[in-house]
Amino acid sequence: NLGIGCVAKGGKSAAHHGEKMEIKQEACPDQECKKCIEICPVNALAKDEAGFIIRDESKCRRCRFCHSTCKHGMFITDSHIGADQFVAQMVDNALGVVKAMGKDNIFYLNLAIDIVPQCDCSGVSDVPFVPDIGILASMDPVAVDQACVDKVHESLASPYSKAWELELGKGSEKLSYIYGNKGDGPVRTWEVQLSIAEEMGLGSREYDLVDLDS
Repeated sequence: NLGIGCVAKGGKSAAHHGEKMEIKQEACPDQECKKCIEICPVNALAKDEAGFIIRDESKCRRCRFCHSTCKHGMFITDSHIGADQFVAQMVDNALGVVKAMGKDNIFYLNLAIDIVPQCDCSGVSDVPFVPDIGILASMDPVAVDQACVDKVHESLASPYSKAWELELGKGSEKLSYIYGNKGDGPVRTWEVQLSIAEEMGLGSREYDLVDLDS
């Protein structure tokens, strides 16, 4: 939510698709169409007399509205980036949000409830793969995320969940295997995220867990 939900479309897009944003070096096939020009919020686009799209690099903020509206494929972006690159960009986004708002002005709540394998934006869901853990809170986003990861790994797998099918028992690195299949190697993007976040000064992975009575 910090590195994706709290940033503008340009930041979201950069995390998912990378920084690449190019225009085809050919004339637009529809000379009458000006949708990309009209939708640009900073007036960075124009067409020359030959129909070539011109972009003012000093204005463009990579929001990719033009890419979204163009039906002729004139705008080229990275269609896919690696998981580690996505995580690194997301952490960089989060650091920008914290710097803008001030780290002392943000309090973090992690609702470790109904934890499913997929991201909320995937459009599908599954059985939560561990029992509900509870609500964790901190002034440090890295510490609270590390605590959540540790609690997930300490938990038993929920019956008939993906973790249960993969035989990921108590103490196993469930987040390293939950996106793969049995026999696949670990995918430790959670470790990449926390390590980069600590290196960038977003917070510390060290924490003291204090249980509060309900």
